[in-house]
Amino acid sequence: MCHVLGELSVVRQQKNSLKHERELTFEDGDLLTRQNNPARVSQDLRVEELWARIQECCPERHLPLLKLKRQGKSLSEIAAKTGLHESSVRRILYDLSRAFVLQEANEESACESGLAVTHA
Repeated sequence: MCHVLGELSVVRQQKNSLKHERELTFEDGDLLTRQNNPARVSQDLRVEELWARIQECCPERHLPLLKLKRQGKSLSEIAAKTGLHESSVRRILYDLSRAFVLQEANEESACESGLAVTHA
C-alpha cells in the first residue's frame, strides 16, 4: 500500500501541475486538452478503481486517516487533525498497506487458479 499511496501522491502532484497548464491550439483549430486525452482519462479511472479497492479493505474508523493521506497530508498533519500520535498514524497506514497488499495478492492468486473473488 505504501507503493499505492505513493502512486496516489504522484497523481495528486500531477493534478496540481495540471492547474498551471494551458490548452494547446493547433493550426486546424482543434484543441488538445486533458479532458479528451484517452490516456489521461484511463489513468484517472485506474486511480479511482484503486482508491475504491483500498477503501474496501479499510476499517470504517480509519477512513478519515486514509482520506487525509490521499489529500497529501503529512503524518504530522494527519495526527494534528485526528488527535492521534504521529507514530499511531504511521502504524495504522502501514497496517492498511499490508492488508491491501495481502488482499491484492489473494485476488491475484485466485485469478491465476481460476477462482472468482468477491470483495467484502
